[in-house]
Amino acid sequence: MKLSDRQKKIINLVKEHEPITGDQISDKLGLSKPTIRPDLSLLSSAEILIAKPKVGYLYNQHYVTPFIISDMAQRPVEEVMKVPIIVDKETPIIEAINRVFLEDAGSLYVADKSQLLGIVSRKDLLKAAMMGTDAQQLTVSFVMSRAPNLVTVNHTDSLAAACKKLVLHKVNSLPVLEYDQETGQEKIVGKLSKTVITNVFYSILEGEQ
Repeated sequence: MKLSDRQKKIINLVKEHEPITGDQISDKLGLSKPTIRPDLSLLSSAEILIAKPKVGYLYNQHYVTPFIISDMAQRPVEEVMKVPIIVDKETPIIEAINRVFLEDAGSLYVADKSQLLGIVSRKDLLKAAMMGTDAQQLTVSFVMSRAPNLVTVNHTDSLAAACKKLVLHKVNSLPVLEYDQETGQEKIVGKLSKTVITNVFYSILEGEQ
């Protein structure tokens, strides 16, 4: 079940003004108390809110309901994605190695004018470096995994769909793509990793969402 927009507003009001009475909530929303009574009842029965007689409503920070998990899982990727680290296909291997360590990244995205060409991992780069002096002459295009054999996700896809791809394809991150109407092609706009998703759900447990 997904929380309605009004229920989300109620939760945020309680978080900000707790303890807060039903009358105060209805006043702040500009709605009658009977209108929001079913919402308050649902949020209380789901233990998202704690109703205390003669006190008002409190937010339960120690209970994560299925409603919140479900709502988070349906959030679009673009809300949590990170800025991708992009290099040109002619970037030397040595320069790319320096980049992954400076940025503390597991992989680099290879692109031409924002169009994704491939992905090169830290492991790929280190293997290439072990080739000896020849590595000095190599570029990332030599070792990258190439499109269209890459697992990607659209910026409007849900986190649930992205998680499924990460698990099924056993990858650590996904390039996030968006259709560019000007070029008629997809461009890379972000990166979604297992670490990002883990942090998102951890923040729920900490009551930060």
